[in-house]
Amino acid sequence: MNIRIVTIIILFACSFANAQQLYTVDVINGWGGGKYRAGDTVHVFSRALDARDVFNRWESTPEVVFMPPDEWHTTFIMPNNNVSVRAHLDTLPLYELKEEQISGVERPKRVYHALPPSPCGVVFLYHGTGGSARGWLPGSVENFTFVKDLIAANFGVIITESEETTAQKDMNGDGFIRWDVAPPLPDASIDYRNLRAILDTLINRGTITTSVPLFGVGMSNGGAFAIPSAIALGMKAAVSYCASGRASNASIINIPCLWMMAANDDNENVGTTGNQEAVELARRLRERGVKADAVIRRAHPIYPEIFTRAGASESASRAIVSNLRDKGHLDERGYMRTTSNTIAAAVMADPASYPAIVTQKELTSNAIVNTLAVAYAEHNFFSDLSKQTITWLLGVLDGTTSVEQDVTRDPIISKDVYDLQGRHIQRLPDYETTDALSALSAYANVPLYVVTHYASGRVSTVGVLGR
Repeated sequence: MNIRIVTIIILFACSFANAQQLYTVDVINGWGGGKYRAGDTVHVFSRALDARDVFNRWESTPEVVFMPPDEWHTTFIMPNNNVSVRAHLDTLPLYELKEEQISGVERPKRVYHALPPSPCGVVFLYHGTGGSARGWLPGSVENFTFVKDLIAANFGVIITESEETTAQKDMNGDGFIRWDVAPPLPDASIDYRNLRAILDTLINRGTITTSVPLFGVGMSNGGAFAIPSAIALGMKAAVSYCASGRASNASIINIPCLWMMAANDDNENVGTTGNQEAVELARRLRERGVKADAVIRRAHPIYPEIFTRAGASESASRAIVSNLRDKGHLDERGYMRTTSNTIAAAVMADPASYPAIVTQKELTSNAIVNTLAVAYAEHNFFSDLSKQTITWLLGVLDGTTSVEQDVTRDPIISKDVYDLQGRHIQRLPDYETTDALSALSAYANVPLYVVTHYASGRVSTVGVLGR
């Protein structure tokens, strides 16, 4: 046989063997370890956090590129060697999330607040339809993780609730108990006026100053409320989780805005259309010179210990996940095949087939459904991009609002497009542009994301579309 042909065959065989070789990921202080092939996308997750734990960063031996590096859930591309990764946590200093009643326009309002002596800013947090201020407290894992991250970043936090929630009455007859989203004028909504009354009380006490920067962050209806209320009260910026907004509003929004959207949002007022509307609205604002970004967060796989975040033991969590896998609800990579509500309906219809779920005593059914909904990127608040949101808020303060870059301080080296398996699609030639979302829009609903590499070695991932 020709020597050249033999050589090619040997090289091909070696290449195929290397492609099939499995390497080990060992995760310290977290989950996601196992066997992977070179080129696989590896998801890793920190262990469950207690009331004073906040996530700090990931590190690895040998070094890999985490995307992103500072969120409790991250990914990296598996190299052709074993990897040990460690989750580093910080402990918050003692803090008080104080509860009190503060007079609103017509009735006392329930208010929770944690206000340090010299905060870099104060963030108002708004619940969704049917929710309340308590939805941001311990017990609501995703929401409270964000609260702790804000406190760790030296933000003050003020949490209250809509007037309809306080009165437990649908005051405008729309069939819901929620915030009154009105035009961005100070007196257009009783909820705007209540926020002003709460602010005035805290300022008059000397608890906060008139000069402290104010922000609004809300989920769903609270996200829709965050932007006009921020304009009405003269806040610095607003962040809307899982609420799309209308492109026509681009002509009246005059403050920095960030939309944090979920790829598989199943809310009738959002969904795929609403996600794209958020991207388009952010684009139009940028055209007007208003700082704006939109991020669509994708689903992540179900790891065996996922329910420990909601309070389950490791053994109970693993049993639940095994039960779900055995019933065909998870694919070979651990991703959910269908929605959390579909799984809940299957359990209700045939409880005997889900013994690990119906017999466990550690979690409520609501906690299980919410955990699954967050993993599937449904219409739920999510905390694994909390640091990105906080970095964006800090960027508003120092004038570098974009979630992607600060060119003057940390120049971009490259921008690359990947699919969700971590396969490299292309390098964007105009890597200096700040508009990665527009670059992604060319791919319509194809599930791709842009990874930006900076001169410092920092990496950020933004603009995911679809799943």
